[in-house]
Amino acid sequence: MTIEKEIESIYEFIKPVFPSAYAHFQKVPTEPVADELSIRYLLGGSETETSYHYRLDHDYQIIYFAEKEVDCISKLSELEQLINSAIRIPLIGTDRYMSVERFGATQPFRMESGVTSVICVLTVQVRQARPQATDSKINNVNARFE
Repeated sequence: MTIEKEIESIYEFIKPVFPSAYAHFQKVPTEPVADELSIRYLLGGSETETSYHYRLDHDYQIIYFAEKEVDCISKLSELEQLINSAIRIPLIGTDRYMSVERFGATQPFRMESGVTSVICVLTVQVRQARPQATDSKINNVNARFE
């Protein structure tokens, strides 16, 4: 599973909260305008859980730009409710999912350009199976009775 696919999956999941927002992936606009959204990979790590699989921990930053502080707070509230209502975020194009671990946000703040923004961090986990060696099949079994 690629990080790009995870970003796309997060966007598809949160899109109902931001139906008219223009989305940037892995980029923060230099001159943001109201009703823009940025989703980007922040950091990650991995940990072995069993000899069969390992866990990927990924943090994603979600930045929303709005005209007023109250608009940011309103969208933040909707987003927080959506994320906290879900345990899993489906990975598009697969039957797999990301597990939601944490969600947090800053206080909205006014930028030099005049728009207000709020920065959120979403932590998800993805479990990945390790490649396993396959043994050759038994081609023929003969029973011998004595």
